[in-house]
Amino acid sequence: MLLFIVALIPISKVSAQKTDTIYHINGNILTGDFKSLVYGVVIWKMDGMGTINLEEVKINTIISTKKFEIKMKNDHIYFGSFGASTTKRKTYIIVGDKKTLVNINDIIEAYPIKNNFWSRTSGDFSLGFNYSKGSGVATLAFSGKLDYRKENGFYSFNWDDNNTYQGDTLNSSYSNFNLTMMRKI
Repeated sequence: MLLFIVALIPISKVSAQKTDTIYHINGNILTGDFKSLVYGVVIWKMDGMGTINLEEVKINTIISTKKFEIKMKNDHIYFGSFGASTTKRKTYIIVGDKKTLVNINDIIEAYPIKNNFWSRTSGDFSLGFNYSKGSGVATLAFSGKLDYRKENGFYSFNWDDNNTYQGDTLNSSYSNFNLTMMRKI
């Protein structure tokens, strides 16, 4: 019985996180987890429907108490949450005690800022191998991207390594590494 109760604790925490709300222009209300907004497309996770993409032109207002990095068309960057607006196609960006009313279509990007190191880190890895018996050419590729986002900075590390092997000729190798650091001044 104790094992059953301990197993339910993570489930209750997962379902409690879906507290963000989007008011659709047709009056529908979507409750879920705001993942990101990138160039007019919102990635939204809901119970039942799973992860969906929603065009920002269909959003009337956004409500979320989570902290986001919000990039605007005018190059302003806010670190705050979203508040409801009664004006159509507008939302408030809340930073501390200050509320700023903005047009939703002026938001270029919005990414949540998590509380701990591992939640702030995201990325992907790719490993590939190809061999052609007819020509005796083998290719091994490894690439990836690792991003770390926090309130006063963004760090990104990208790499790409491609090696080609062919029988008794010289091997070919291509490697590219890129480290990007952006800090708020």
